[in-house]
Amino acid sequence: TALIFTCRIDSEGGMSKLRRETRLNLNSEAIKSGAIDIIDIELCNDRQFIDTIKAQTQEHEVKLILSYHNFTETPSEHYIYAKLLEAQSTGADISKFAAMPQKYGDVLRLFNATQKARNEAVQVPIVAMSMGPMGAVSRIAGGLFGSDITFGIGMQASAPGQIPIKDLRSGLELLYGS
Repeated sequence: TALIFTCRIDSEGGMSKLRRETRLNLNSEAIKSGAIDIIDIELCNDRQFIDTIKAQTQEHEVKLILSYHNFTETPSEHYIYAKLLEAQSTGADISKFAAMPQKYGDVLRLFNATQKARNEAVQVPIVAMSMGPMGAVSRIAGGLFGSDITFGIGMQASAPGQIPIKDLRSGLELLYGS
């Protein structure tokens, strides 16, 4: 179990209303605290912001997730693949993609793109998930398609469709064994 710090994004899926400098300071203090293992920041931050955070994570032995979230829809397979690859090439230790499915085929699209990224180009661990009730299967079965990490509810959900950790463990055990 790893402790992950993330600067919250608003309900529209955009960047937090916190000023850039405030977000940078919050992330920097979390990294320096020694209390976290992984930090999750949005890939849409500017390159200087990402490079500053990356340098600090390396100095303090914290892993960096560069993430993309779409709380409205699931983009094309090509777009998902490109974002997973972009996160890696921008310096991520872990590449993350999360999107909201509108139909079950969107979950399959995410699985296809993740498997393609894993088999063709992305060498760092991948976190790929569909959100909401339709996407819950991706939190359990994502590993079959190249996703290395999943998120569950500890005390409070941080995204729609997260599964309570006890239920998530049961589902993972059924699918992958003990």
